[in-house]
Amino acid sequence: MDTMISFSNHSKYNTLLTGLWLVHALMVGLLIAINPNHYTTIDSHVYLSSAQNLLEGHGYVLMEGEGYRWNSTFPPGYSLSIALVARLTSLEVLWASKIVNLLCSALLLVFIRIRFGPRKALLLGSFLVWGPFLRLWAHTWSEPLFICVLLIWVDQYQRYQKNVGTIQFGGLLLCGFTLLSIRYAGIFIVLVALFHSFQALMDHKFRRYHGHLLLLSGIWTLGLLGYWQANLHWSGERYGGERILLDGALFENIRLFAAGISKSLLGYDIEATAEVTLANVLAPMRLLLLIGIGFEVKKNKIPLPNRRSFWPWGTLRVGFTYLIFLFTLRLISPFDAPGYRLLAPFMVLIWWALLYWLAQQKPNARVVTLGLLWIILSWVQLIPGTNLRGQLLLVENIWWDGILRHCILP
Repeated sequence: MDTMISFSNHSKYNTLLTGLWLVHALMVGLLIAINPNHYTTIDSHVYLSSAQNLLEGHGYVLMEGEGYRWNSTFPPGYSLSIALVARLTSLEVLWASKIVNLLCSALLLVFIRIRFGPRKALLLGSFLVWGPFLRLWAHTWSEPLFICVLLIWVDQYQRYQKNVGTIQFGGLLLCGFTLLSIRYAGIFIVLVALFHSFQALMDHKFRRYHGHLLLLSGIWTLGLLGYWQANLHWSGERYGGERILLDGALFENIRLFAAGISKSLLGYDIEATAEVTLANVLAPMRLLLLIGIGFEVKKNKIPLPNRRSFWPWGTLRVGFTYLIFLFTLRLISPFDAPGYRLLAPFMVLIWWALLYWLAQQKPNARVVTLGLLWIILSWVQLIPGTNLRGQLLLVENIWWDGILRHCILP
C-alpha cells in the first residue's frame, strides 16, 4: 500500500512538473508573439548575427564595413547553441534562439527531477513562471542558458565537496568552462572557489580540498585570460571595447542595486516618480503575501539545516558572491543599471536556497496558495506601459477583444 501511495504521489508531481513547463512555454511564446520585435535588443542582434555567420561558414564573426571581424563582445556559447538548433531544425536564427531558451528550461527541469525528485523539482523549478523570468526567457539573451548551466554547476560543486575525485574534478572544470563560454561574468565562480579554498585551509578536516580549489581557480582564470588574449589578436579588443572606466559612485551604485532588487522581487519601481504603474500599486499586496508566507513557515517550525550542509547555505553563498562581484564590477565598469536581467542569477540562487529549505517538509495548503498568488501577481510586470491608466485600458482590451469576444461569447 505504501508503495502504491508513493507511486501515486510521484505521478501527481510529475504531471504538475510537466504542467509547469507547459505554462512556462505557453506564456513565453505568447510574450514573443505579441511583442512587435519579438523581444530582441541590440545585444540580441549581436548573438543572432554571429549565429547566422556561423551557419554560413564565416566563423564567429560580425559584419563590419565590407568585411568580417571576430566577435569579442560576447563569448561564443549562446550563438553556437542558436546555430546548432537552427541547423538541426532549419529554422531562422531568431526562432532557433527561442527554442534554445525553452530547451534550457525543459532540460533543467529534467535534471532537477532526476537529482532531487519530482516534489522538490516542482518547487525549485517554479521560478520559471515568475514574471521577470518569463520576460527574460522571451528575450534573445544568453541569460537563460547561463542560469541553467550555473544551477548545474552549483550542483556539481556541491557533489565535488562531498566526493573529491578525478571524474568529479573534470566534470566541475568542464562545467565551469561552459559557464565562461556563455558569459564573461561566469568568472565569479573563481571567487566562490577561492572563498571555499580559504575556508578549507582554516578547517583541518577539509584541507584536502584546498589545493584542488586553488587549481580549479587558476585553470579557469588562465582559460579566460587566454581567450581574451585570443580576442585581442583576432579583433584588436579583449572584450568588445573599453569597459574599465573607474568612475563608479559607491552610493549611487547602492541605490541602483536596491532599486533593481526591489523591482525584481516585488515589482516596485522606486525610480518611477511621475507615473504610477499597476506593478507599483500591487507591490504592497505582494509584500503582504511574502510576510504571510513567513508567518506560515514560522508556525510550521521548519528546522534550519546544518551549517555544513551545502543546500541551502552554499547556494546562498554562491548567490551573494555573484551579487558582490556584480556590485564591485559596476564600480569600475558602469554598465546599465542592474535590472531583472543582470540580477537574475542572484535572484534564482536565493530562490533555490529558500525553497530547498522549505522543501524539507511538505508545504501546507496556505503556503502553496499564498505562493501561487504571489507568482500570479508578478505577471503584472509583463503588462507593457508606463502609467496605470494605459495599462488598465490594455488589460480591458485584451480581456474584451481577445478573450470574451473570440473565446467565450458566441
